[in-house]
Amino acid sequence: MKPKPPVKPGEKPDFEAPPLTTPATCSVTVDGQVIKVDITKMELEQAVDHHHRLRLTLRETGQVQAAQDFSEAIPYTSFLGKSISVTIKPQGGVVDAAREMGFVGVVTRIRMENSINGLNVGTIEAHSPTIAMDGARRNHYYYDQSAADIIGAVVRSHPLTVGTIDSTPGTHKAVLQYRETDYDFVMRLAGDNGLFAHYDGKEFRAMKATSGSSEELVWRESLGVFSLGLGTASAEFTADIYNYEQDKTFSQDTKSLPQQAALSQLSKMSPDASKNIYKSSGYSTSPNAIPDAQTLDRVLQADKGHALGRMIVCTGQSIIPAVQVGHCVKVKGMGKIDGAYWVLRLKHCFDESGQYHNTFVCTPVDIAYPQAAHGRPPYTDLQTATVTDNVDPEKLGRIKVRFPWTGSGDTLWVRLVWPYAGKDHGWYSLPEIDSEVLVGFEWGSPDLPVALGGVYNKTDAPPSKAVDKDNNIKLFQSRSGHQVILDDADGKEKISIIAKDGSTVVVDAAAPSITIETKGDITLKGKAITLESQADISLKAGGNMKLEATANLESKGGAQYKIEGMMTEIKGTPIKLN
Repeated sequence: MKPKPPVKPGEKPDFEAPPLTTPATCSVTVDGQVIKVDITKMELEQAVDHHHRLRLTLRETGQVQAAQDFSEAIPYTSFLGKSISVTIKPQGGVVDAAREMGFVGVVTRIRMENSINGLNVGTIEAHSPTIAMDGARRNHYYYDQSAADIIGAVVRSHPLTVGTIDSTPGTHKAVLQYRETDYDFVMRLAGDNGLFAHYDGKEFRAMKATSGSSEELVWRESLGVFSLGLGTASAEFTADIYNYEQDKTFSQDTKSLPQQAALSQLSKMSPDASKNIYKSSGYSTSPNAIPDAQTLDRVLQADKGHALGRMIVCTGQSIIPAVQVGHCVKVKGMGKIDGAYWVLRLKHCFDESGQYHNTFVCTPVDIAYPQAAHGRPPYTDLQTATVTDNVDPEKLGRIKVRFPWTGSGDTLWVRLVWPYAGKDHGWYSLPEIDSEVLVGFEWGSPDLPVALGGVYNKTDAPPSKAVDKDNNIKLFQSRSGHQVILDDADGKEKISIIAKDGSTVVVDAAAPSITIETKGDITLKGKAITLESQADISLKAGGNMKLEATANLESKGGAQYKIEGMMTEIKGTPIKLN
């Protein structure tokens, strides 16, 4: 262990120099082959919520003269895109050699620096293999799976070693990855379920913070710096979420929920102080599609966990290479702040003198909660979609649609906006299969689509009768061809109801007149029927006409009454003529 030299009187302390370092070796393997170079500097930055970044500065073994060129540049440039492995192994007995650091990544950048005035060096930059998950944005639906199942499936589709993936409660009807990279989607889904989705240097894990597999850091021996930062924040949340399938509003406040786990004395300090500052619960913006009260409880607990996880932030510096991001360290020798801490960020440093140290950011393990990508998915704008099903099994007047970006996948059942709707009344006309609709989204969330109405396109154009340069025609036409037409042409105003067989009812407001016409029969039925005209009534039959009453039949003329026929026959028992 190499302690920092004491500060002399009058000198400013060097905050950049680490208080503790330890001798170590750094070995590098690229694509399975050990590269024989002098490592003049190695920095590896790791975080639970981002890709890891490795930077190696090297020169060929034995190269000590300034302005000496690399013997061959091609071997170094061939490293691009290859797997890289770095091992830091403690030496000298200060730190157990078994407490080594291992990192596996992929080379993403090569830089060859040549100068006539200085020593020529090469720089290798690499990232964790999670970088492959961040290459392209995707749209995809996942049906009837738990969050853990989805996370596992997405991660395993990439060249990653998969470690622990904690289970998550419940099964989701549908989860949408919308304009997100696989990495962003997994981070969001994991964060919403209280899981740290992270690469630890060798494998990808999605899990809650735990004190298992911890590294012990002893003050003044393997721990040279440890700073404790306590803060405050609003950590109580409330929500009122309506579920149309149950016609019910779920309401909850985290103040009414039981505490999930007892906190240590240290972890309680910030939350207790925050309660004195923030008296009221804030409205949660996280929930949107809530199927039941238990789900809302979990969402609000996640909001609270997210807030608590930001309150206490500690920083430290150690000489133990085995410290890993997304793992626990146990601090000893610092009295009341001794305990288990979850490592959030970590930086490994190795220099050309062969000395190693690391710096890290952590939080008490019992209050640790993922911070990345928490909350709502990306905001969604209006979009068009194609109707794929309109036979709603729940008889709620919903449809299924397919967006252009979902391929063969359909949405779940989607509600429609009607001009008039309510219990046992309203306007009801479902769009047909393969027709195009405009879809909006409640709260801007892609998980809550609502069909706003139908739209025409080049193939599915409006009925020809509706197209009028003066916009006189308002028309409703069904799939089979039935029409209701409102004609506002000046002096020719009329309303027409036309069946597909040509039968019509025309209300001519200009005449005015009403015409009923059909090639079939016309039947009028009612308890009582009255025909009354202020002028004449004419009845004419192309064949026979029959007037019949089950009881009495009475006909009367106020002036003359005329009966005429080629042959007139009157029968009755008896017959009265007056």
